[in-house]
Amino acid sequence: MIRNYVKTAFRSLLKDKTYAVLNIVGLALGLACGLLIYLFVQFHWQTDVFHANANRIYRVVLDIHSKDGSVEHEPGVSIAVPDALQNHFAAIENTASLMYLKEPTLQIQRSGGEPERFIERAGVAYASAGLLEMFDYQFVKGNPATALREPGSVVLTERQAQKYFGSEEVLGKIIRINNAADLTVTGLIRSFPANSDLKAEVLVSLPTLKTLNPKYEMQNLTWIGGARSVFVQLPEQVNRQVIEAYLPQFVDKYLGKQNFSHWHFHLQPLRDMHFDERYGGEIRKPLLWALSLVGFFLIGIACINFINLSTAQALRRAKEVGVRKALGGAKSQIFWQFITEAACLVLLATLIAIPVIMQVLPLLNGWMNSALTLNLTDPELLLFLLTLVAVVILVAGSYPALLLARFSPLLAMKSKISGQKLGGFSVRKILVVAQFSVSQAFIIGAIVVMTQMNYFQKADMGFDQDAIVRVRIPGGDGGKRAPFREELLQNPSVQTVSFHALPPADNTNNSGYVKFNQRAEFEPFLVQDRWGDAQYLALYGLQLAAGRNFVERDSTTEFIVNEEFVKSLGVHRLEDVLGKRLQSDNTGQEGTIVGVVRNFHQKSLQNPIEPCVIYSSPQLHNQAGIRLSTTHMAASLESIQSALKKTFPDTAFTYEFVNERIAKLYEKEQTLWQLTRLFTLIATIICCLGLFGLVRFMAAQKTKEIGVRKVLGARNEDILWLFGKEFLGLVALSFLIVAPISGWFMSSWLQGFAYRISLSWWVFALTGLLALVLVLITVGFQSWRAATANPVKSLSRE
Repeated sequence: MIRNYVKTAFRSLLKDKTYAVLNIVGLALGLACGLLIYLFVQFHWQTDVFHANANRIYRVVLDIHSKDGSVEHEPGVSIAVPDALQNHFAAIENTASLMYLKEPTLQIQRSGGEPERFIERAGVAYASAGLLEMFDYQFVKGNPATALREPGSVVLTERQAQKYFGSEEVLGKIIRINNAADLTVTGLIRSFPANSDLKAEVLVSLPTLKTLNPKYEMQNLTWIGGARSVFVQLPEQVNRQVIEAYLPQFVDKYLGKQNFSHWHFHLQPLRDMHFDERYGGEIRKPLLWALSLVGFFLIGIACINFINLSTAQALRRAKEVGVRKALGGAKSQIFWQFITEAACLVLLATLIAIPVIMQVLPLLNGWMNSALTLNLTDPELLLFLLTLVAVVILVAGSYPALLLARFSPLLAMKSKISGQKLGGFSVRKILVVAQFSVSQAFIIGAIVVMTQMNYFQKADMGFDQDAIVRVRIPGGDGGKRAPFREELLQNPSVQTVSFHALPPADNTNNSGYVKFNQRAEFEPFLVQDRWGDAQYLALYGLQLAAGRNFVERDSTTEFIVNEEFVKSLGVHRLEDVLGKRLQSDNTGQEGTIVGVVRNFHQKSLQNPIEPCVIYSSPQLHNQAGIRLSTTHMAASLESIQSALKKTFPDTAFTYEFVNERIAKLYEKEQTLWQLTRLFTLIATIICCLGLFGLVRFMAAQKTKEIGVRKVLGARNEDILWLFGKEFLGLVALSFLIVAPISGWFMSSWLQGFAYRISLSWWVFALTGLLALVLVLITVGFQSWRAATANPVKSLSRE
């Protein structure tokens, strides 16, 4: 019986190839999107869940409550915290520290070759021995119990070992770091999956930190920062809320209640790390739920296409059903016959969707900086795919199958089945409205996201960023900076050189408190620090609003503050802060305010402008910012590389343009824009396919009517209006439904940005216009063919 169903189904599909192609393409697009969204959601949802003790591992995070009511969320706490926590809480089972190094230089000596240097932008971190015990690192070589115990030890992932040493034996190899210390490879481990927030590929033993930086205060509990991660592991029977309840007592004991009562430690579950953007999480859970809903809608409108086209075609298959019933066919047999047809279409669509996904995945991975893979041997993925196919078959096929199975054989054989007998055209109207509501919601979202992204790209950040390149230099070698500057300035393309730690805007959070005018207490607001030399303002075009630029001296420090700093002090005249004393708790430096700079953005436009102070701290200046003329850029970079090699021969050359750095601040928004654009395009294509098919069947049904109208003098425009008026009304109705809902959602999304566009009327007007144009093009093509057909031929066929 099933074989007969399948054979009959393919015969039916081959009889009307256009119908089959429209359905298969629409379903393939919907299924491909649904499967891609599932891969994306699954990738993020399963981040770090593969660790055996994932449910018992927590990251220690810190909330700093300022007196002005603001809260700074710090994901990184001092590496002294683990020992203090274990001393204070006997219930803590284990602790671990991970502290990322900022762009270290690693020098490798391969057998029989010259030394090779690598500047690693990410993936190198100090790690305590507890890290190997707490997380599921798989050792290929070495002893996990001792690999990170001693200073000068390093553990490499297989990927990193291949990069440095190829196929050579790695245990016992020497890696020189920052030209300051030698590391011995004591272990080789497998890399974690791509969906892990523990990104370290080079694990340097934590005791090595004191060797590389003797001044680093290993036991200082106040040295916090985002590059540090501290983890604790609790026994199964211990609830984290119990530990958190006693953390204020921990602060009082180890930091002092008087000065640090505004510090509030928390235990963040490992599984929440990836989703909590307050502490540097990659993506929010609501966005994953929203993407899941998008996938549901895309599959839904593909199913609507199938239902609309199937019910429209039902009139043409009425006689077939009537004959089957007259020959004794039961309703159930007819139902399963048409369900089988739906299954064949869905399975063919799935076979098309899978290779499409394989071709699109590399592009999507590039957009989203992810590593999605389509592994059909994955049981979870296979179960989802089978469930999805089954659901689509039932949803898309059940209504048309039930409708056709209900036909009266007598009426069907006499061709007396009308639109009303099919459940009325109103059903298809509702489905078309639903389709276009989804499509127009996507269009509104795409326009808003695009406009906001365009605003980000064109907004004035308050400083210059074009043609400025940043080059990494050794942080503690101040004596060579002057010769390096002179060497650079010999190139006519080099206009300005400044040594500093960060550009004006960066995703790194260097904030602290200050004492103003020798007051007894620190000010109640956090201040962003920007450390640079006297050329910093000139390099980035920062404009002074009052006072002068600072002068670098060995004996005293001069500060420049921004306008927001003066406003936060409650001072009305900028000049009133000039000459006042200032002390920074970040560096401990104390000096005089000599200038006020106009406000500029220290972070992305998601964030408000914060109080900021600029001053020289030479030991922290580990970058050279170089403004170049826009001509002969390649030759200028070669000149910079030559100057670097001459002055700092042990430093590898790496560079980054500041405008590229600024663009990275909006990576998540850029990813959202790419996805929104893709899904909008696909939703629109699916809707247009459905409209095309519906108008095609309407034209076939109205062949005689059109012929009579034309014989009686109807113009082509009248025929076009006959087809268009119905669909234009449906699209207008869907717009009225979706516009306020989409407007509310997009307005809520925009509230997440400190600087944002206004949700203007033109967004909705443009959406309505685009929908109108799409309908006119889609409906107009088939309508014009029907309108211009020879009426004599039309009537003779009837």
